[in-house]
Amino acid sequence: PARGLVEQVKEEPGHIHLQVRADGDSFLVITITGHRYWRALVDGQPATLLPANLAFQGLRLRAGNHDIELDYRNPLIAPAGIGSVFGVCFLFSLLIPFRRSADTA
Repeated sequence: PARGLVEQVKEEPGHIHLQVRADGDSFLVITITGHRYWRALVDGQPATLLPANLAFQGLRLRAGNHDIELDYRNPLIAPAGIGSVFGVCFLFSLLIPFRRSADTA
């Protein structure tokens, strides 16, 4: 692998933007835990994330400057959040009879 340099990093929840310069064919190790919901774009094109160092992920890069976007989108987060809200509302509804009986006593 050739030498490379990460020139800029911008990190937000669920999103990472990198600007990378590679002197030749290289492998960029990204210290994010491997998970199937991570997606990568290299120069606007879908790229395959590969396992690296057991727990992390990496990308093969060709020589040149690259704009890399990494996004984490778990489709289960929204339904789980909605279920949690309904669960909390249900638990509070169970407390209403106890509060009314305490007010009347």
